[in-house]
Amino acid sequence: MGSSILQALDTYKVRGWYTKAVAELVTQIKAANQTKSEIGGGGSLADGATTTTAILLSYDAITVTLLGLEMANVAALVTTDVLAAAASVGAAIYADGSAYTGDAITLASDDTAYVTLVVTNSDGAAGAAGDDGAPLLVAVLAGTSAATAIAATGHLSSAQISAALAASAGVHAGATAWAHYAQVLWNNPSGVPDSIPTLNRNNVVAGA
Repeated sequence: MGSSILQALDTYKVRGWYTKAVAELVTQIKAANQTKSEIGGGGSLADGATTTTAILLSYDAITVTLLGLEMANVAALVTTDVLAAAASVGAAIYADGSAYTGDAITLASDDTAYVTLVVTNSDGAAGAAGDDGAPLLVAVLAGTSAATAIAATGHLSSAQISAALAASAGVHAGATAWAHYAQVLWNNPSGVPDSIPTLNRNNVVAGA
């Protein structure tokens, strides 16, 4: 069980007869499991020669549970731009839900941008993938444009990511659940671009 389920049962107290109390516990476990969103795998996350216009990462396959539903895996990728929609990588968005492709970043020397990678049940077309459906890895950037993203000083909070997904009309607005995968600092120190990924930040999970 994920930590979210254990937390949901933290206040459970046995007050009734044994058979009744066990039945109530089973009901609570089932209910908590239906709200669980978590991922597994995704190790070996590494920079793959990132440029001033693309975050090229490699990672292992990611197993996905969203709102208690077992989804298809996010396939392993090698040297893939997580800002460009293709296969299991969904369209990147800014904090206000606007499309990244509408105002893409080109990092100048010493510029930085804060990117959070999430796995979501968005189908990429304002709908949600169901049980066994294909989830998407989505990059959500701090800021609402290329200029404000470069001026940002930190990664988005869970509430801000939920709001960004909900605001992305026609793209990820139909997502009902998501889970953190990684945070990435995309920078260009002294004109040598790179990305610094942190794998599965604190195992934080959230529902949109």
